Amino acid sequence: VWDATSEVPKHMTTVPADPKIIANEGRLMPVTCLDACPLSGLLAVGHEGGTVRVYQFSTTPQSVRKVSLDGGSSMPYDTQIDQNPGWQYILTHALHAGQRITAVCLSSRERAMAVGDDAGHVSIVDLNVPDIKTEYCIDARSTSPSAVIDIRFAALETGECAVFCLCEDGTLEVLKYSADAESRQ
Repeated sequence: VWDATSEVPKHMTTVPADPKIIANEGRLMPVTCLDACPLSGLLAVGHEGGTVRVYQFSTTPQSVRKVSLDGGSSMPYDTQIDQNPGWQYILTHALHAGQRITAVCLSSRERAMAVGDDAGHVSIVDLNVPDIKTEYCIDARSTSPSAVIDIRFAALETGECAVFCLCEDGTLEVLKYSADAESRQ
């Protein structure tokens, strides 16, 4: 992370604070998108290989529970890792393996993360549990699905939440979301 507000950019910190934490996961793929939530102190980073990594900011070293969601198993698995102060690695989301992550959005209100990829797939992760709550394929009937280029949470007047997915072909998909039930309109 760099501070680009001055004439000469200044290196502030590395994400994660201790790169050895991810060393056993193999080569990192290029970053394709990210979202930061100042209210929760979370940072979500999308990668070209279909993985999203989530980090939490802490000013102190601590033992952190890191959860891995891969979509292939019915249960997430986790490990305890001692991590340095700074951006601490807390979650891997690999449901979109093989696709380029094109959009990611964190919602502190919903305590959730929405992820979109270049094949038009959308997943929503409940960060409380954590668990993959929803998987969608935007226009699954199409032979050439459109990439999700932006994704946002929005509160509805009814108290529900919507996830807006803007696609490369100009379409806008609206998905209703709650931690208890999901529906597509």
